[in-house]
Amino acid sequence: MSGYPRSGFTLVEAMIVLALIAITVFFAVPGFGRLIESHAAYAANHQLITSLNLARHHALENNIPVVSCRSRTQRACASSGRWNRGWIIFEDPQGLNNCQDSDGDSRCDSGGGRILHRSTGPEDGLVIVTNNNIRNRVRFNAQGMTPGYTGRFTICGRRRGPLRGIVVPQTGRFRPARPGELLSCP
Repeated sequence: MSGYPRSGFTLVEAMIVLALIAITVFFAVPGFGRLIESHAAYAANHQLITSLNLARHHALENNIPVVSCRSRTQRACASSGRWNRGWIIFEDPQGLNNCQDSDGDSRCDSGGGRILHRSTGPEDGLVIVTNNNIRNRVRFNAQGMTPGYTGRFTICGRRRGPLRGIVVPQTGRFRPARPGELLSCP
């Protein structure tokens, strides 16, 4: 039997390898969590921008006011809570700034405007913070502008606070928020 070479690891070698793996995991996991949260914030920011673009484009193309409001049920505007629970976008020809679709026909019960889009919001763990002007809604007039509804959205993470944001100016042409423009997180 002495003619065959021995292969394998000694117990000491195996313990050293396990210790190196444990150290690597210990340092990599927090960074990986931050990477996942950063990507989720990017996706949430993109989801919000896409929705606001849809609202503005529809207002301009159809010469009709369009509102995006926060919504927990995706069937009615919410009077409390945050945007991270979701939102709806609807035509608002009568200027009611509110929509409720109790019969599920994708039309606002009063005012008759169509619901154009429903969003459940970002994944759990992210919070969308706004300033007072856009706390409940963003209204685009028939020219695609947002008079009286200027403000900022900030996407907040559990681990790192403010991650991304959007600035909504009166012209309706929103833009990414710079780091100094992000709102404080809860």
